[in-house]
Amino acid sequence: MIKNVIFDLDGTLLDTMNDMLLALNLAEEHVFGKKRLHNFKRGDGIFLYGNGQNVLVRRALDMMRVYDEAKGQEFKETFFKLYEEKSNTRTRVYPGIVETLLALKERHIRCFIVSNKPIRILTRAVKKYFTDGLIVDFVGNEEGLYLKPDARALSPLVEKYDLKISESLYVGDSLVDYEFAMNTKMKLCLVTYGYELKNNIHVLKNCYKVKDAFDIIEVVDQLNSYE
Repeated sequence: MIKNVIFDLDGTLLDTMNDMLLALNLAEEHVFGKKRLHNFKRGDGIFLYGNGQNVLVRRALDMMRVYDEAKGQEFKETFFKLYEEKSNTRTRVYPGIVETLLALKERHIRCFIVSNKPIRILTRAVKKYFTDGLIVDFVGNEEGLYLKPDARALSPLVEKYDLKISESLYVGDSLVDYEFAMNTKMKLCLVTYGYELKNNIHVLKNCYKVKDAFDIIEVVDQLNSYE
């Protein structure tokens, strides 16, 4: 019986990429001037997202071919500051997500978020986009906690809510989410509208795959009909 649905955030519940790209391009201009080393676009997203901000910055620096440590650190600090300022300005909720969360709540299913996004930005996003208790609680990137795909990223919710793996479904959009679900041994549903390349999703096994948010409800109902 599925009693908990745990969501990824970026690329699953929210399209946050435009805020991230804006902060990257502004940081690049601030540190390196108007002569662009790499104009970050949406096609870069799949290669940047998934493993937290430190990894994102390292990948961005590789794309710009910046290997100067001092300049790299300046870019990192500038990006962190700008991303916190610009987050949730161009972000949008994916179609059908709010309705899906409401439908799950009506079924007395608890909804959570486990994200590698910095906790301050994650907190603001949840408060802005998911009202009325649609999200019971969330875990983000903060000191002392583990990041996905490490299974221990789930530990705060397991401990606080007596969350059982056998009663939980994880919903994400990326290969990192796939690894996380396999590591935690949770049932998995991957959305194909997110940031991961569709071909990468289609070859994966041992998971459900859906093309829109409303299909998540069908997966939950199907799993619960087996009980």
